[in-house]
Amino acid sequence: MPRAAIDDAIEEVYLRFPSLAGRRAVAAGMLSGGEQQMLSLARAMAGGPTVLLVDEPFMGLAPKVVHELVDYFRVLRAAGVTLVVADESATALERLGPERTVDVRSLQHGLTERVA
Repeated sequence: MPRAAIDDAIEEVYLRFPSLAGRRAVAAGMLSGGEQQMLSLARAMAGGPTVLLVDEPFMGLAPKVVHELVDYFRVLRAAGVTLVVADESATALERLGPERTVDVRSLQHGLTERVA
């Protein structure tokens, strides 16, 4: 990846996750769990994938960080990225969009208001 593209990707991270901008000089391993999750998602998106599989992205995160991640996922969906998110946080998942699948065996699938 050309240096200019890398610089653009880094700036995109700071636009999407402003809380990381002030932590530029901090090693990834020293970031909080939420900050590490944001950085991980940003790294995954740097290559421009069309599908993103995410396991337990909200586990153990502060509500503010969950809100930021949900907002980012919504931006990705609007940009045409297919998201497959496995998580136990029904509240966060409901904010992602109208469809969900319940249980790994796909016992139920459909619009959120019809899947209980």
